[in-house]
Amino acid sequence: MKVLLDTNVILDIALDRKPFVEYATLFFKIARQRMISLFMTATTVTDLY
Repeated sequence: MKVLLDTNVILDIALDRKPFVEYATLFFKIARQRMISLFMTATTVTDLY
């Protein structure tokens, strides 16, 4: 399954925003198990910068 990450999901992890960080890190844990593939748009990269 492919999952497109929103900018806010990345920010939740980077800024440790409670309670959202728990759900956001879950996506990465599942991706490490190769159950999903995570993607983000090019504009997400520029928004984060």
